[in-house]
Formats: sequence, C-alpha cells, structure tokens
Amino acid sequence: MESIKFTNAHTHQASSRDAVSVVNLFPDEYPYRLIESGLYSIGLHPWHADGETDEELLAKVEQVARNEQVVAIGEVGLDRAKKGIANFQHQIEVFERQIEIAQNAKKPLVIHCVKAYSELISIRKKFPSNEVWVIHGFAANQTIANNLIGLNCVLSFGISVFNRNAKAHSTLPKIDINKILLETDETDFLPYDLYRYVAELLNININELKEIIHSNFEKFFKL
Repeated sequence: MESIKFTNAHTHQASSRDAVSVVNLFPDEYPYRLIESGLYSIGLHPWHADGETDEELLAKVEQVARNEQVVAIGEVGLDRAKKGIANFQHQIEVFERQIEIAQNAKKPLVIHCVKAYSELISIRKKFPSNEVWVIHGFAANQTIANNLIGLNCVLSFGISVFNRNAKAHSTLPKIDINKILLETDETDFLPYDLYRYVAELLNININELKEIIHSNFEKFFKL
C-alpha cells in the first residue's frame, strides 16, 4: 500500500515530491507558474491592494477562480501590522470582493490575518457560507481559535509552532485535530520536519497525523 503523502495547505515554494501542496499564486503569476496536476490558490493579498491595479487583478482572480487546478481563493485578508499598505477600510473592501468570488466559485478561502481577528470574525458573520475559510499561519489564542472554528473556519499552523513561547504552540494541542491543517508558507522547512514536531506536540504517531491531516485537507479543499 502506497504511503500517504504529507499535505501542505499553503506554500509559496514549488511542491516537494513527498507532499501534496497548495501553492499560492499572486494574480500576475498566473498562469506562468502552473504545472500540470499542481494545486493552487490565487488571490489579491492585502499587501498588494494599492487602489490602482486592484480592479484589473480582481478581474483576473474572478476569471480563473473556476479553473480546476485553483482549489482556493487566497491568500486574501486583513493586516493591521504591515506599514505602507492600503488603509484598513480598503483592505476590507478588497477582501469582501474576494469572499464573493470564492462563494460564487464554491471554493474555500485562504486567509492572511494579522492583528485583525475581531474584524475577521465580524466579516465571517456577515458572509456565512458552506465554504470553509482556512486561516493560514494561525497564531492566536484558544478563544479566538474556538470562535473561528464555530464559524466554519479551519486553522492552518506553520513553523510558529516550533516556538515554545508562541500562541500557536500552546493553542494547537487544545483544539479539535479535525479542524487543523499544516503548512510551510514561505519557508524552506520540509513538511516532514513540521509533521514530526507536531506529532510529538500532540503525542501521536507521525503516520496517524499524516492520515488525519490528509483527510482534513481533502475535505476542506474538496479533493
């Protein structure tokens, strides 16, 4: 029986041979980075919402949203910490446009959220949907985690779990394992390193963790 591959819910790197990955693309990278049989997310990141090219880029996201290789809209979202980017109200407007694109395409969202969880929760209540929201690089506390899970969101954890002082490290073991994903994001970390550490953190076998996350992955991304 063939071993289940690692699943990587969000990465900006090319997919490794031992992993099934969702590779994030910015709109101007489509279709140049596509490879046959690859899985992708595409979306206008809040850092790139400049008010000048937004309409063109959002039109492209909408155009390719129904491509079978595009399994999610993202990463999109809200960021209060990054300097020199669009004002927060404009970020919300761009985000809500892409929520509508995802709902029309019946695909999940991959969400970037920094210091804006209360606004994210309010927006989720405004846009209830059967399509899940994947909160990538989740790094908040258990209360926020449970609030999001209750609103049909799932939490994707990355390398911040390695930091024993990080909220991700303390939150992960306390939430429903059927509502989590794992990701490497922009790092060069191998999925194996992340899975090995998380398996130890959760006190389960790495193969059991692979099976659970793979099942979550297929369900949330409708694969």
